[in-house]
Amino acid sequence: GLSVIVICSHPIAVEYWPLLYRYGKQQWQGTKNKWNDWWVVVEHYRQGSPEQFWATFTVNGAHMPYTTIVQKLHDIRMAVDSRLAEQAHREFGATFDAHFTYQRGGQEYVMMKVSAIAKGTLS
Repeated sequence: GLSVIVICSHPIAVEYWPLLYRYGKQQWQGTKNKWNDWWVVVEHYRQGSPEQFWATFTVNGAHMPYTTIVQKLHDIRMAVDSRLAEQAHREFGATFDAHFTYQRGGQEYVMMKVSAIAKGTLS
């Protein structure tokens, strides 16, 4: 297959990109957003067939530009995350704060980001 990153004529799968940038935080920070965008596209592409993917991301017979696809997929993810976070708040009610926490610097905090809450509902 095709890959943006190729080493010694071998394409590198998206899932391994972070390993290539572990040698310096600044290197990964500069690439993280691009990697995340690719990951979102690849994840959606693998959920079905290429025909299904392009049926979703084709307008007036033309494939949508990459940035438009990425934005639509991020919008979908945000909507799903919001739904899951609202569902968690409803289901856990008064005990939500006890179930959705994280540790930082020895302190415990209640999750506020919908993406973190959604991830917590799926684990």
